[in-house]
Amino acid sequence: MNETHAGATDAPAQTGMLHGLEFGRSDLLFGLGSAALVAITMANDEDLQQHVVDADPPDWELFGSPAFLAPAALVLWATGKLTHHDALTASTTRGAIAVTTAGIVTVGLKEVCGRSRPRETGDPYQFDPFSGHDSFPSGHTTLAFATATALDRETGSMWVPIVAYPTAALVGWSRVADREHWTSDVVAGAAIGYWVANKAEDVLRAKGVGGPVRVAWAPGPGIGRAMVALRF
Repeated sequence: MNETHAGATDAPAQTGMLHGLEFGRSDLLFGLGSAALVAITMANDEDLQQHVVDADPPDWELFGSPAFLAPAALVLWATGKLTHHDALTASTTRGAIAVTTAGIVTVGLKEVCGRSRPRETGDPYQFDPFSGHDSFPSGHTTLAFATATALDRETGSMWVPIVAYPTAALVGWSRVADREHWTSDVVAGAAIGYWVANKAEDVLRAKGVGGPVRVAWAPGPGIGRAMVALRF
């Protein structure tokens, strides 16, 4: 009788979880460029804030809201299932995971940075880590750009990026106008949404993801440690 130990079975799965995730020179350049742009906008946040508020742009934040994006993804996924359109179901699954991953990264950064929102302070340099302040980076902008990236990756239509990315930019613009975010919050959110969603798409495609997703919770060593893995 052959015995199979839990640790032995789980090891290959854990090793291959990030298959398809690669980092190259383009990632380094993108990171450096994004950091420089965030630094430049942060140095001018007060002036930029006033200019955007004075412009009074229309409110586009709905397209970066989980309350809109989650039901939209669910409708697309259900449509694919009901019509037996496997490609639509697979694309929606990958896109939803990519956007969710970008959102999780942003939530973590918000907590760590603890930046106060413009409506809370006139000081753009007020950072208080783990204080509950959550201006940096912009979550709506992250989700909007992650969604635009997923749509760009999952469709072959040339008009999709022409519409999706400007719409995502308008989401960020409206968040600054509403005094919910500084411009540098929006720039950081856009970079995170775009980059993380692209990397998530790479990993998901490398694994051939396109079916139902199950979340496995496996306790790890030490108090309060655990591993959350996506099983496909």
